[in-house]
Amino acid sequence: MDHTPSPTSGAPSFSAPSRRSFVPAAIAGCLLLTALSVYFRCQNLENIPGFNGDEAWYGVQAVQLLRGGGFDANTPTGNLLNPFFLGPLVLLHAVFPPSFALLRSVAVAGGIAALLLNWFLCRKIFDRPTAWISTTLLAILPINIAYSRFAWDASQSVAATLPVWYCALAAIRFPQRFRQWMVAALLAQIVAFLVHPTNIFTVAVLVTAAVFHQRGAKFRESLERLRENRRWRIGILAAGILLAGGIFWLSRTPLPRALWRRITGVHKLELPEGTPPLSVLYPRLFTGGTIYRYLAGSHSWFEWPLAEEGEGFELDVAAFWIVLAAAAAILLCTGTNERRPEQRALVAAWALTCAGFWLLAGSRALIPELERYALCLIAPIVLMFSRAAALAFTRDTYAARIATLLALVFGGAMLADFHTHYFRFIEQTGGRAHRTFRTGPVEPKAAALAYIQDHRPRRETTAPGKTRIITSQWWLLYPLRYLAAGDDTLVVLGDKEAEQQSVAIGQGARHGTVWYVEFSRSPPLKKRMAEWSSAEVERHEIKDFSNRPIITLLHPLPKSP
Repeated sequence: MDHTPSPTSGAPSFSAPSRRSFVPAAIAGCLLLTALSVYFRCQNLENIPGFNGDEAWYGVQAVQLLRGGGFDANTPTGNLLNPFFLGPLVLLHAVFPPSFALLRSVAVAGGIAALLLNWFLCRKIFDRPTAWISTTLLAILPINIAYSRFAWDASQSVAATLPVWYCALAAIRFPQRFRQWMVAALLAQIVAFLVHPTNIFTVAVLVTAAVFHQRGAKFRESLERLRENRRWRIGILAAGILLAGGIFWLSRTPLPRALWRRITGVHKLELPEGTPPLSVLYPRLFTGGTIYRYLAGSHSWFEWPLAEEGEGFELDVAAFWIVLAAAAAILLCTGTNERRPEQRALVAAWALTCAGFWLLAGSRALIPELERYALCLIAPIVLMFSRAAALAFTRDTYAARIATLLALVFGGAMLADFHTHYFRFIEQTGGRAHRTFRTGPVEPKAAALAYIQDHRPRRETTAPGKTRIITSQWWLLYPLRYLAAGDDTLVVLGDKEAEQQSVAIGQGARHGTVWYVEFSRSPPLKKRMAEWSSAEVERHEIKDFSNRPIITLLHPLPKSP
C-alpha cells in the first residue's frame, strides 16, 4: 500500500533519488539567500542611511531613564512608547556607550526574530516546504531588510504580527484546541498593538478565525447551495455590490480619516499631489519601490519600464497582481477534500485586512515616508505566496524544479537590487532622498559632534556643561543630543531652549564655547550666517559620499577682552 502523503498534508512527497539532489539544493539556495539578507541587515549600520531624529529620540529616552530622569510616555506623533523597543535599549545602554549602530542593533534583532518565529510557527501550522519558502521570502523583501536596520519601533511590526496570524490560523487548523490558540492570538495582538498602533489591522484574522470556527459547517453548506441555487448567487452578488458601495462611500467621508488619526496619532496625513493609486503603491511595498525612494532616492530594477514621471502601472505591479490572484485561487481551490479551511481563512482574512486598511488609511499610508504604517500587511501576503507555492510545486517534477530555480534566481536578483540601489547608490551619491538620510564615510551628525569635541577650547574639558551646541532642526537635535549623552561637558539645545538661555549663550559665544549646527543651504543656516561677518565666525562643512556639503557648523570666534 502506498503511504505517500498528499500534496496538502504535513510533508511533501519526493522520490528517493530526488531527496538526495533536488531538495538539498533548494534548501541550500534558501539558506544562502537568508544568510546574505542577514548580512545586509548588519552591514554599515552606523552610517547607512544617515541617522534621523525619530531614531535618536528612543535612544535619548533610554539614556534619560537610566540616569533617573524623566522620559516621555508618548512618541512625537502621540503613540504610546513601545516597551519592547525601549526595554532592550535601556539594557544595552547600561553596558555600552551611545552609538548609532547600538540603537539600530535592536531593529536588527527584531528582523532576525521575525525569521526565527516564522520558521518555527510555519512548520507547526503548515509544513516544512511552506516554512522554507516563507522564511526566505521574509528574509529577502527589501522593506524587511531596510526596517531591520532602522531604529524605529515599527521595525518590530513584522515580528509582532506574525504570531497573530499563525495562532489565529492554528485555531482553525486545530479546532480541538481552538480556545487555547485564540487566547494566544489575542495576547499576540495586544503585543502587536503595543509595538505600533497600526498593527490593529491584524485583528481581522481573529475575526475571521472566530467566524470560520463557529460557522464552518454552515459555510460549507452555503457554498454547496450557492453552486446549486441561482437565487443565492444573485443575492451574494447584490450583497457584494452593496458592501463595496458602502466601503467606497465611507472612504469619501471624514470618518475614516478621523479614526486613522485616533489610531496612529498622525494628524497631518495629506495625499501628496501625483501620488500613485493604491494598486501601484501596494506592490511597491513588497518590491522595494517605496523604501528605495524614501531612504536612498533611487528606483528598483523591477520598476520596468519606468514611466517618465517615475510612476506608473509597470511590469512589477502587473506581475504582483497576477501572482497574487494565482496564489489566492490555489488556496481557495486546493485542499477542500483534505479539510484545510485555514487556507481559505488566510485569503478571507487578508481581504478583510486590506479592506480595513484601505478604508481607514488608503494610499496615504503607503507612500514613501509613511509605509511603516503598512508593515502589518507584510505577513498575510508572504503566507499566501508561500503556501500557494508549496501546494503548487510540492511534487518533484520538471516544472517544480524549474519554478524553484526561477524563484531562487528571483530572490538573488532582489538582493542584488537591494545592494545596488541601497548600499551602492548611497555610497556613490550620499543619497538623494530626505537630507536627514544623506550620509558619508562617517555619519554626518557623528562627524559634526566629533569635530566640535576636537576643536573646542581645551579648558572646556574641565568645565562641564559649558560647550553649547544649538540647532533649529529636529533631524539634527536628537541625534546630536543622543551622541552627546556620554559627554557631560556638552549641552545640545533647540531654538526654544536656546532662547531661554540667551544670556549664558551670549557669554559663551564671546569665549568660543557656542556652536551652531544646521543643514547646509537651509533657510535656518542662511538666517544664522546673516548675524555675523566672515571675520566673526568660523565655518566648517561636513560632506557626504559625493563630496556635497550636508551639515554646516558655525563657531562664533572668541573676542579679545
